[in-house]
Amino acid sequence: MNKQVLNEICARLRYGVHIIHSGWNFEWDDELSTVERVTGIDEKFVYTKVVDTRNGEEYREDRHSIDLSDDKLLLRPMSDMTEEECDEVENILGAKCIFDFMTNGDIVIRNGYYTQKTIAKLYEFFYSRHLDINGLIDDNLAIDCSKMSIYDLKKL
Repeated sequence: MNKQVLNEICARLRYGVHIIHSGWNFEWDDELSTVERVTGIDEKFVYTKVVDTRNGEEYREDRHSIDLSDDKLLLRPMSDMTEEECDEVENILGAKCIFDFMTNGDIVIRNGYYTQKTIAKLYEFFYSRHLDINGLIDDNLAIDCSKMSIYDLKKL
């Protein structure tokens, strides 16, 4: 497994990060029917609960070898941020500012110097909104889920 993806999963674990089996789990008839919510990681396995996206019910526990060779994270691209989310970022930073989201996921914040605590809150915000702050979608290590309805489900 790509170490960057494993680090992403670990960082996002408490926010309900989801993965999908890119090899066989796509069912694009009307919408995606199952995803897996990551519940834990140890040195050998990634543990998940399989979620039916049509009703939000978790119906099976699963585990995958740590390489996750056929699995990808489901994330939103930075360009998918809403105006309200942009306002929240400015609120976290404590001032009106200009921030740019580069295509490779780098975040450039202008007009200010910020403490590590503030930057940590900013990253926590991005993780909680399932935003792709590290450019994994462009690197083909994650799938753009912005057009999917899965994050509208209350359990996800």
